Amino acid sequence: MRAFVVLAFGLAACPRPEPEAPAEATVTVVEAASPLQGWDLTDANGEPFTEAELKGRRTAVVVGTAASKASRATLSVLGEVMPMLPELQVVFVDVDPTEDASALNALVAAKAPGVRALRGPQRAIDPVMASLRTAYAVSTTAPGIDHSTSVVLVDERATVVAYVHRPNDASRVLADVKGQFKKP
Repeated sequence: MRAFVVLAFGLAACPRPEPEAPAEATVTVVEAASPLQGWDLTDANGEPFTEAELKGRRTAVVVGTAASKASRATLSVLGEVMPMLPELQVVFVDVDPTEDASALNALVAAKAPGVRALRGPQRAIDPVMASLRTAYAVSTTAPGIDHSTSVVLVDERATVVAYVHRPNDASRVLADVKGQFKKP
């Protein structure tokens, strides 16, 4: 009888495993968005790029700068994802109007070949950021530009459908993108 009491007490004293905390959401779905408009950028080769280029294709949009570590990391992850989603168009919108085309081409070639790097003057970048509902800010006290690190998913109608947050793991980003673009 004593052995049973000690055993029962021993089990009661053992800490119970904590219930798993819910995973942080990695996707924000946009329920009611309007089609993108106001895109008047050029790619790193000088070719024009408007929102018409988004129509008919599923697109992942990355906002950043060629100098940003976060942009480089996100493009590296998308470089891993792109071969598994060959139908996905990926565009990188550089929000630093002072960066030159050669820096953009070098970044894309190194991190994610096949990405179309876009640029323009600030007057062209601002409407693009407004249509994506994505923010960026030029610092007045320190060098650099703060920008969102989320990947913006755009459907075939050139409408934002979701934001993928913390795009730092290729398998998770792949699952998130597939989940948002699954066939009905």
